[in-house]
Amino acid sequence: MPVSKNAFKRYSLLDNAIRRKKYPTLENLLDILEDEGYPVSVSTVEKDIETLRSKFSMPIAYDRLEKGYYYTDKNAYFDIPITNNDVETIWLALDKLSLFRHTEAFSNVRDSLERIMTRLEIDLNKRDKFTEKIIFYEPLPAFAGSEWLSVLYDAICECHSVSFTFNAYANVTSHLIEPYILKEYSDRWYVIGRENNVPVVFGLDRINELDVKKELFVRDKNFYDDMRSNIEHSIGMFNFEKRNHPVQIGYDITLADEIKAKKFHDSQHTSSEDSEEIVISMNVKMDEELLKKAVLPYGYKAKIYGPGFAVSMVKRTLMKALDNYKKD
Repeated sequence: MPVSKNAFKRYSLLDNAIRRKKYPTLENLLDILEDEGYPVSVSTVEKDIETLRSKFSMPIAYDRLEKGYYYTDKNAYFDIPITNNDVETIWLALDKLSLFRHTEAFSNVRDSLERIMTRLEIDLNKRDKFTEKIIFYEPLPAFAGSEWLSVLYDAICECHSVSFTFNAYANVTSHLIEPYILKEYSDRWYVIGRENNVPVVFGLDRINELDVKKELFVRDKNFYDDMRSNIEHSIGMFNFEKRNHPVQIGYDITLADEIKAKKFHDSQHTSSEDSEEIVISMNVKMDEELLKKAVLPYGYKAKIYGPGFAVSMVKRTLMKALDNYKKD
């Protein structure tokens, strides 16, 4: 029978207590588990200790004089079992996190993973030649605005406000915001936050003179949840003022396999399909980004059925495109 995650957490807490405390008693161990949110019975703790001895070969002994537990080997340490797939997952995660390699948070993560890998006698810098560098992530760290990515990441984690100037082409403005989220779209990164209690979005490539303030702001969970919902219901960029709409788009049946494989949004599903057409439905914020991704690239083989204003958007876009050829 597999060991539950709760059991592994209890084992780790027991191991830590026995290593750090001088002969913790059974009562001490019970109190420690309860303080950490794992209240259990005496028999459970006794079984956990026996499991640590038998299944994980932990050299736990009981000192009758001290009336507590100790390790006969001071170098003993409880290791959570890890598979080859787990190791590869760690490597892949580090590859992706390398984008944030200058952040304090990433440094701490790598240090922790280094200790785990060392316990397994695995060098994080040495990988099998057939698995190294087979996945490449974009944008690369040298993209425009990349110098602000790690700074903003740390500011978000530590709840520090940031100030900066924003170059919107010929218009330069100054801002002081509470940063909440970083988002990548089409090889550009954006910081999303709150300024004067209003949600705002700024492209990192147009930010200058960024400064992290010493003052802390109180993270508003409701505000964050609203922003996250807006982002998750948007395709591409996002407009906090728009609301969600049920959207239906039909495609020529020759595109059925491609459309099924290429999800434009998590809410996307096939609402109908016959010998001529496949129709998909989704609940998203209807804007030009959706048209650019899900309608216009497919030309005459795509047709949007609703909502009505979305149909009008497509018509206006196509009419403007036709205007470019009136003189030809």
